[in-house]
Amino acid sequence: MSGSLIWLTVLLGLINTLIIHLSRAMQDHGIRLFKKNRDKIINQGSTYRFTHDLRKIFTKNTKVYMWIYLVGVLLNQTPLIWGTIGTRYGRAPYFTSVFPIGMLILFYYSKKVMHDKIPRIQMYGINAILGGTILIGIENILRVPQKNELDFTAAWITIAVIFILSAMGVVIALKVKSSALIGIVFGAVAGVMGSLDPIFKDIGQEYGVSNVSSFLPMTIPGWILFLLSLLMGGLSFFLTQWAYSLDAKAPIMTGFYNTFFLSFPMVLYLVIDSTFHLTFLSVFGVLLNIAGIIILSKHVVAVHRERRIQVLSIPLEVPNIE
Repeated sequence: MSGSLIWLTVLLGLINTLIIHLSRAMQDHGIRLFKKNRDKIINQGSTYRFTHDLRKIFTKNTKVYMWIYLVGVLLNQTPLIWGTIGTRYGRAPYFTSVFPIGMLILFYYSKKVMHDKIPRIQMYGINAILGGTILIGIENILRVPQKNELDFTAAWITIAVIFILSAMGVVIALKVKSSALIGIVFGAVAGVMGSLDPIFKDIGQEYGVSNVSSFLPMTIPGWILFLLSLLMGGLSFFLTQWAYSLDAKAPIMTGFYNTFFLSFPMVLYLVIDSTFHLTFLSVFGVLLNIAGIIILSKHVVAVHRERRIQVLSIPLEVPNIE
């Protein structure tokens, strides 16, 4: 691992985050257009079949939403390339430190292409999360790497506990059936799974090999970790697609995704790495993230509650039985 090429890791991390956020915006856009097209056909009294649209994908009558979604899905598979190369020249924190910058392209796409209206209070929360994650990223870049032995027993216990809590959160969100809560929970869980991707790649590339680092692992345990990283990336992708299908909005879900994408590695390394300590900059970044989450949570819960009250308060027309 060459210290003089750490800038390359940061650059590849920037390319990675811009492509990922663009792909998510396109997937959200494609699903919205799909639902609009489906509902229009159903309202006309016809039967909608997705297979008909799928068969037209390479014809002049192809539906736009099919290609928007397909391109988004293909772009979302490229992190395998950026992550594998990026962690070869620098540690995973360098690669993930610029991840929140990608939110800018997501917001631009949502506003200019999909014409979403983002409330001002929601922007305050998003900006707090964006600022907090950038501070954490700067702190990670400035951190001096130290060689040490990680406590892998503590790591697996911590990860197992997180998996259990994540499963419980997903079940609760599905039972409540609130698109806002689904965006929050699924975004947080997907962020944790996504953060395990570069971490496992980084460790797997030099696991069991002294003073040697390569693009691909050189030991069986290293390959296991590398394959686990692909599984975590796939699980993160699956959760975001599931959330989109349940009407979760990309800006809110991405805000929580980014927060947990950066926060979970910090918590994990505090437990398993004796040389890892929080600095004033990282603590302030975490506090900004928490403030942003509170603002977003209160806002989406208040909106959901207000809509329910409005539905319950609609006057019913009672027929005259006299």
